[in-house]
Amino acid sequence: MNNDRRGRVFKMIGWVGGIAVTWLVILPWLSDRDSTKAYLQRLRQQKIDPAAMYYTELPPEIFLDHQDLVR
Repeated sequence: MNNDRRGRVFKMIGWVGGIAVTWLVILPWLSDRDSTKAYLQRLRQQKIDPAAMYYTELPPEIFLDHQDLVR
């Protein structure tokens, strides 16, 4: 295997490894944080489906930084 091809293989392995770490480690860790759970609970209480959210149509009160938003 020449050096150019080997470099591309290692680059691909790095990208796949990075995506795997993100998907299998970082995202589950983020979903288990108290702030994420509180945010999802707040959405459930207001009967907002997070899978169907369009940010321009939502009331600013559901966002953590809604005090900073000015209309």
